[in-house]
Amino acid sequence: MKLKVGFVGLQHGHSKGHFRELELMDDVESIHVVGEDEAAVAEIRSRPKVAAASTNLDDLLRRDDVPVVLVMKRNDESVPTMLRVVESGKHVVADKPAARTADEMARLVDAANRRNLIVGVYYQSRYSPENAQAARLRREGALGDLMSAEIRQLTTSVQLRNASSWVFQKQLAGGGMLHWLGCHSIDFLRYVTGQEIVEVAAVVGTTSGAPIDVEDVAALSLRLSGGAVATIHVGYVIQGRRPDYLDQTYDTYFGMRGTLGRVWTDDGPGDVTLKLQTMAPGYNHAKLHTYSYKLPQSEAYAGPYGMDFLRGFFTAALEGGRPPVTGEDGLKVLQVVEAAYRSSETGRTVKL
Repeated sequence: MKLKVGFVGLQHGHSKGHFRELELMDDVESIHVVGEDEAAVAEIRSRPKVAAASTNLDDLLRRDDVPVVLVMKRNDESVPTMLRVVESGKHVVADKPAARTADEMARLVDAANRRNLIVGVYYQSRYSPENAQAARLRREGALGDLMSAEIRQLTTSVQLRNASSWVFQKQLAGGGMLHWLGCHSIDFLRYVTGQEIVEVAAVVGTTSGAPIDVEDVAALSLRLSGGAVATIHVGYVIQGRRPDYLDQTYDTYFGMRGTLGRVWTDDGPGDVTLKLQTMAPGYNHAKLHTYSYKLPQSEAYAGPYGMDFLRGFFTAALEGGRPPVTGEDGLKVLQVVEAAYRSSETGRTVKL
């Protein structure tokens, strides 16, 4: 498969990584770029795979030989841009969460469905090896009936980031930590458990003292469609940062427990380990099962499994089938995020 791909948006925080991803993929023959200003376009025009670059989106949308477009825009600009892409007859995939609100996302999904086009949202965590293995173990019965799960995703404080960035402005981003990183945890929970989130009780807050109008911490208690309970804790709360962004300080954990066993992550520097204890038939009950992965550093966003994610989307767009993450998946994440906000505001549980 050799593909001509559109790329819209050069000023998003993830644009460089996603663009490099396309450059490194053998599947991609050429990249057709639309940037925000002439300076950014001029800078990227000389890159080897760039076949065309301009500031005019219509230049790209008129091309019949570019069937798929990646959109890297601020949350307030994302859906209007993607709607134009869909209306031109092209499939589109966007950086998460792809919209400010569930209503915006629903409008996009509806427009794509009417045209039999695919919308994707870049929740590439499903493709990381330890996450995919955890989902496999659950599907294969190693845990039995699911009872509980928890996710922790903490990263550096707002003060160590750019507090004036659009990601900390509600009008532009839609929300804070839940829109930028917590959305990954919500999507991953749905994926790894194979269940829907049906009830949300949450507390969100802005505790850093930074001049922002969105949440920088959030704690969610969730009920899943199969009856299990889960928690998600996310926040910009870590003080201190290494010089290299790829080695940035995070505090992450995932665990899932069932009637027959449990699985959990044990992160280390440069690698990750998934551990399993189980009484399920076919396993050595006395043994701690360990799955270790060395995650390579890469200039591409999310490295090799980020490219695997895109290949899955390209295959679905060109050959049919379900993409790795659908627009409907993105919509469900935003519905959970908004339920968390409502729960925190009202002090009540919100059912979905």
